[in-house]
Amino acid sequence: MNDFYLHPSFYAEIVGAIAIFRYANTFLSVNLRQILLGLISLFFIIKLDGSNLFLSLVVGYAITFPLIAWFIFAVNGVWAKKSLIGVGIVLSAVIMLIFKYPYYSSLIFGKWELVTNLNSVGWVGLSYMTFRAIDLLLYSGAKRNKNFNILQGITYLLFFTPFVAGPINRFRPYNENQSQPLQDLKRTDIRDAAIRVSIGIIKIVVISRFFYVHSVLNIGVPTEELSYPELALRLYAYLFYIYFDFAGYCDIAIALGRFFGVPIPENFNFPLFSRNLQDFWNRWHISLSHWCRDHIFYSLMRIFGRRLPWVPQLATTAISIFITFFFVGAWHGDALHWILYGIYHGLGLSIWVLYSQGMKHYASDVHAKLESNRIYQSVSIFVTVSFVAWGLLITLGIETLQKLLLN
Repeated sequence: MNDFYLHPSFYAEIVGAIAIFRYANTFLSVNLRQILLGLISLFFIIKLDGSNLFLSLVVGYAITFPLIAWFIFAVNGVWAKKSLIGVGIVLSAVIMLIFKYPYYSSLIFGKWELVTNLNSVGWVGLSYMTFRAIDLLLYSGAKRNKNFNILQGITYLLFFTPFVAGPINRFRPYNENQSQPLQDLKRTDIRDAAIRVSIGIIKIVVISRFFYVHSVLNIGVPTEELSYPELALRLYAYLFYIYFDFAGYCDIAIALGRFFGVPIPENFNFPLFSRNLQDFWNRWHISLSHWCRDHIFYSLMRIFGRRLPWVPQLATTAISIFITFFFVGAWHGDALHWILYGIYHGLGLSIWVLYSQGMKHYASDVHAKLESNRIYQSVSIFVTVSFVAWGLLITLGIETLQKLLLN
């Protein structure tokens, strides 16, 4: 993760930005407040990465997709809306392919030297903008939505606190919140937000760094030379490092969002206490899981239901889960091992769903007793965390996997 939230100068600037925004809110209209919020977001995005390519992409993205969304909202006809949504999604996919996946894009378009100027923070930010952009497009095409403010669409994509590491906030709650007068901050609100920022910093600087030192990422010998017990411990430390680092950034993003009246969803709910893989993905990176569930999994289920009604629902559920996690894996990086990582979780979750449904149908009494048994619950938590931790071996790369398997 980038150390965007760890510099003292950032907090001096953020306090000033909050003071300006809150004072100006007393006399600004809704639209002028959106303009001010957009300018504040741009200021911090420039601090994050001031390169011309990055800023051009961010500004172009923040203008182009709200414009497409406005046309989708304004046009009449279901097919016209669907066509524009399709154009917008394809455009976002092409931009992602070029800048986040230079290896794959070079196979299609040839090498483009400009993409090397976009660092990891840039393409992570672009990734989260893409999720928000697609959500914006789908919102604008929904029949039940009666209003659309293009300025709110722009500031929704630009808002800076979730830019570094998420969470993925949705346009509907953002639009509803920003269309209303901004609520005054109470002392308890300021206190709670300040405490959460402090907790987030501690998670990043202290706890996650401790686990990083003891993780598989920080060893003096090749991974394949570790004994299996030591490898296991370092993989658990790797998982804990990712969790506390990621959760710390999300804590800060959510807390700072409150000062600007922007609702940012929770992203973690004690995932290391998950009893099974389905439970894990309902607790881990919740905003990504729910985005993929709503926009990919449910869409696949509807397609299978219409086109292949003769296929059993349990089978279509497992296939939809597998395809969804294939996408999740591919989203994480520009390499084959990330696709394998998605397949690993897709297979694991599909198998769990088949097992769980089978137990409920054929052995409901046994299933109920197991679920209420504390020993079974403890073992389930250990197995789930172990499955996730050992899966992180895949993220270390194909060569490392090959050496471990041949060792």
